[in-house]
Amino acid sequence: MWHLYSIRNSEVLSAVVASIAVLVVIFCTSGSVDISEAPAAVVAAIVVVVVVVVVVVVVVVVVVVVVVVVVVVVVVVVVVVVVVVVVVIVIVVVVVVVVVVVVVVVVVVVVVVVVVVVVVICGTNGSIDMSEAHMAVLAAIAVAVVVL
Repeated sequence: MWHLYSIRNSEVLSAVVASIAVLVVIFCTSGSVDISEAPAAVVAAIVVVVVVVVVVVVVVVVVVVVVVVVVVVVVVVVVVVVVVVVVVIVIVVVVVVVVVVVVVVVVVVVVVVVVVVVVVICGTNGSIDMSEAHMAVLAAIAVAVVVL
């Protein structure tokens, strides 16, 4: 298959060179075909084909390089944006969790302290008896757990 493809391409290239050679002969001889100038015309046609092929290859390579560079830049920008967004989300989540934990701890401490004070005062009929403080703390912790 590749062999047939190569033959077809060589036939096309030969036809292009021959066509350009004929045009060069006609152009160089001012319209009168002079066969003696055919070798020079063939060389000129080959040079034209080579130059055209080189220009096409260079243009294709430049276009491919530009496309690859643009794709790489876009991918890098997208990755950087995604990383920044993920980092910001993680920071926000951590801050929210820390704030919630701090608020819960503060509320628990306040509830425990208030309940301890109330239980100590109520349990001692208004006179603070420190010997009953440990029972008041246990009661306060139980109330705080039930409330939360």
